[in-house]
Amino acid sequence: MKNIFLLLFIFPTLFYSQNYQNRGEFIDYDICDMCEQPTYKIIGWSRKGNIAYLKNTAFGGYGGCKYELVILNLATDKVLNKTLLGGDSPGEHQASENACDIDYLWRKKQRSINDLLGYYEITYDFFGGIREQNRTPSSTGLYTFKLSSTIVSTYDNYECEGVNQLKYALKVYHNGKAVTVSKNYSLNAGSIEILGYYKSPVEDRILIILQYSNMGCMEFDHFADIIMVGCELNPKWWD
Repeated sequence: MKNIFLLLFIFPTLFYSQNYQNRGEFIDYDICDMCEQPTYKIIGWSRKGNIAYLKNTAFGGYGGCKYELVILNLATDKVLNKTLLGGDSPGEHQASENACDIDYLWRKKQRSINDLLGYYEITYDFFGGIREQNRTPSSTGLYTFKLSSTIVSTYDNYECEGVNQLKYALKVYHNGKAVTVSKNYSLNAGSIEILGYYKSPVEDRILIILQYSNMGCMEFDHFADIIMVGCELNPKWWD
């Protein structure tokens, strides 16, 4: 019996690693047309509030890539672990021709991917796209979320002086009560907004996506990125 459970645990993980293209969901965000921005793909979920995602950081103006497989805990919004799959930075002049081929890198790192996904029990595939709204129903009632932000300082694009900085707070509301699930008082950004949320396929939990952008002096100083915020849909957090 133990061997059967072991096989059930191992094979789903192998299934993920060998089928990268047919698995997961890209987080499609576009808050700034001119901005460099990393790409993200959700690979899978666990029953313990963890997700695995693939992050590719591009190098503006020079080309190149950096692929990382990351484990994020949605209860704390902290990165638990990550592994570098490979890539090609502008400083690497002898990079292989497959340096930015994610299919090749995925196969090459299959064992370490299996180990990482298996250790955190990421065996459930993602399904369902992002829901571009600020409310979600659940078995315990309706939850809504609201993002507030204030500009602390601004960057002068003409003089190339100063810095864009804002503070924000993301609150979730349920039955007349509110909980702050994410905040930052010194984010290097000129704007921020809610993109939407994903619903966990195995828990009463959501992953809220914030997107932000920042404009710099030169063309490749413009960047955008996202912030992932987990929220368990459980009334105990509002007691």
